[in-house]
Amino acid sequence: MPSPLNKINELIPYLPSKDITFAQKFVAKRDWEALKDLTWSSYQIVERAQQKEIPPAKYANLDLDKIRELALLCNEYYYLIYPEDLEPKDDNFNDVEEEF
Repeated sequence: MPSPLNKINELIPYLPSKDITFAQKFVAKRDWEALKDLTWSSYQIVERAQQKEIPPAKYANLDLDKIRELALLCNEYYYLIYPEDLEPKDDNFNDVEEEF
């Protein structure tokens, strides 16, 4: 079974061509947040484009399932490395009192 990083590298070529180089640079620099954001953005753009009656040619034949798989994997990998980002940022989050 390939490691998450190997799987990420295998799926990067499924991104739109303009995003592949950026994704490879983010992996090389270990910028997991940027990679997570890029892959989700790519997924949303391709999904919207493919829902159009006549999708733009550059998005029409991309494998949306593979891009979604990559985005989910990048998201999962990011939160494995930075689990503290899953916690609410507001220290008073749990101190909110309900008013009746």
